[in-house]
Amino acid sequence: MAENTKVAKKPVITKSQIATIVFAVLLTTIIAHYDDFLPYRWQTFRAADGSFSMQFPGKPAASESPVQLAAGGTAVVDVITAQPRRDTVYTCSYFEDPRLASGTAEDALSSAREGSVSRVQGTVVNERNIEVDGYPAQDVEVRARGNSPMDMRLIAVGRRMFALMVIDTDRQQPDSKSIQKFFDSFKLLK
Repeated sequence: MAENTKVAKKPVITKSQIATIVFAVLLTTIIAHYDDFLPYRWQTFRAADGSFSMQFPGKPAASESPVQLAAGGTAVVDVITAQPRRDTVYTCSYFEDPRLASGTAEDALSSAREGSVSRVQGTVVNERNIEVDGYPAQDVEVRARGNSPMDMRLIAVGRRMFALMVIDTDRQQPDSKSIQKFFDSFKLLK
C-alpha cells in the first residue's frame, strides 16, 4: 500500500523580495533620521547695527529680552537663534554693559560663563582662553541639565559681551565640525 504523504514546502523568498525588504528598512531608517543625513543650509546673519556677521545652520531669527546680570542690574540682550534640527539650537546673544569696559576682560568672561552655566543648570567640563579678532575670549564645554552637551564661546569686546552657544539635547557627542564652523564664522565688522 502506497502511502500518500505530502511534504510541506517552505515558502521561498525571492531575491527581489529581499531587495524590497532591504530597501524598505533603509528608507525607514533615513526617514526616521533625516536630520542626520541632510547637510545644514548655512545662512549669513549681519547685525542691524553692522557690528558683526556670522553664519547659522538654518534661517536665523532675532529677538530681544531683558536678563538679570550676575553683577547686578539688567540688560537688554539681543538673541539670534537657528534650530537646524528639532533637538539642536545655535544661538548668538549679546548685550552692552558699561561696567564691562571698567573691569578686566577675564572678570567679565568669568561672570558671563558662570551666569550662562547656572541658567542651564550645567557643569563646566573644559574651558580654554583664546582670542577672537584680537579680543579676549573663552571656549567652554558644558554638560547642561539632562546631560546635554553645550558648547559656548564667550567674547568680550569693550562694553559688549557676545555668547555663542550650541545646545544639543539629543546627542551625547556634539557635531564638532558644525560647531567650529559656527564659532569661526563670527566676524567683527566695526
